[in-house]
Amino acid sequence: MDLVELVEEAMCDSAQILSTGEVTREEGWLQLTSEGWGDYRNAVVMCREEESRIDERIRRTIDHYAQRGLSFRWQMLPSNRPADLTDRLLAHGFKHDSVMRGMVLFGDAKLPPPAPKVRVDPLTPADIDTMIAILADGGGPPNRPDPDLVRAEFSRTIARTDGLVCHFIARYDGEPAGACTLGVVSRSGLLLGAVVLKTHQRRGIYREMIRARMAVLRDLGRTVVTVHCNPDTSAPICARIGFQHACDWDVLRWRNAGGADSNC
Repeated sequence: MDLVELVEEAMCDSAQILSTGEVTREEGWLQLTSEGWGDYRNAVVMCREEESRIDERIRRTIDHYAQRGLSFRWQMLPSNRPADLTDRLLAHGFKHDSVMRGMVLFGDAKLPPPAPKVRVDPLTPADIDTMIAILADGGGPPNRPDPDLVRAEFSRTIARTDGLVCHFIARYDGEPAGACTLGVVSRSGLLLGAVVLKTHQRRGIYREMIRARMAVLRDLGRTVVTVHCNPDTSAPICARIGFQHACDWDVLRWRNAGGADSNC
């Protein structure tokens, strides 16, 4: 299997599974719009456009979000085109936001023995507010969604019967320590959204969250696992347990100066 193809497939599949609003899917194009979520779930996920049409596409996309008072992100996946898309976006006012790394694991992870005092459990209705607090304390975009929106989304996820999305909470010695998500996509399981509180870092929390999600995937018969992670923090941990580096990509951001999320 082509590693980059697996990473991009997982990105596109998970974006649609997790979407809380409008999904625009065309040949070579995937776009998400979720009002009230800031740029957390407003993004161009895939863009394969002809060079002669890209500037008009960029202008239309900016107008789409500007009219709704939203900022948004543009994922610069390796297969994006045209080749000079980054330069064109920068010329339209986008800024560099972050870098993501895609990694792939075939088979079982080379995990050390379970970390003591760490427990990872699926999210329950009673733990929703705890998970929201973990995600808020653990970092993330400054324009975080309204907690009521997140609470409603977690409630819907718990009620899902298709098993495509699972959230987890990690505890250390009984105290909330981390949170993460698993997406079941076309040909792999995608590990995403992992947060470990600073007070509980270097205690094996991140590894145990991987272990818990891998156990779910094993039960589903999935042997391919993908992860989208920070190259400096999570990626070294994933590499040590057997994940292969597939690709890196930039995330660019367009800031809507006059919108509801203009403080970000």
